Amino acid sequence: MPASPAASAPAASATTSSSTDSTTTTTSTPTTTASASTTSPSAAVPPGGPTEAQQQLLQQMLQTLAGGTAMQPPEVRFRSQLEQLETMGFVNRAANIQALTATNGDVNAAIDRLLQAQ
Repeated sequence: MPASPAASAPAASATTSSSTDSTTTTTSTPTTTASASTTSPSAAVPPGGPTEAQQQLLQQMLQTLAGGTAMQPPEVRFRSQLEQLETMGFVNRAANIQALTATNGDVNAAIDRLLQAQ
């Protein structure tokens, strides 16, 4: 029996066969694949790239996971945050270090703590 054109379907289609007594019926059903973008708006990178604060946070998280920050003194861990506080007029380095340590380097929360302590 010669092969029907439906039996030699392209690779992108699914072929099903059913057999009844001595008769074979072959049907071909084309399959389609749809790809949708799964990028969520919250996962998008800002147009100018990540901000400095985001980069610092990522660096701190990576160091924490690697165990690197536990070995560093707070003066080293919070160097950039200490500079920010000093630039803003918070010149008491010991109080700045204490506030940054308590807030895990969050400058805004450290400012709140410093202002409440005054």
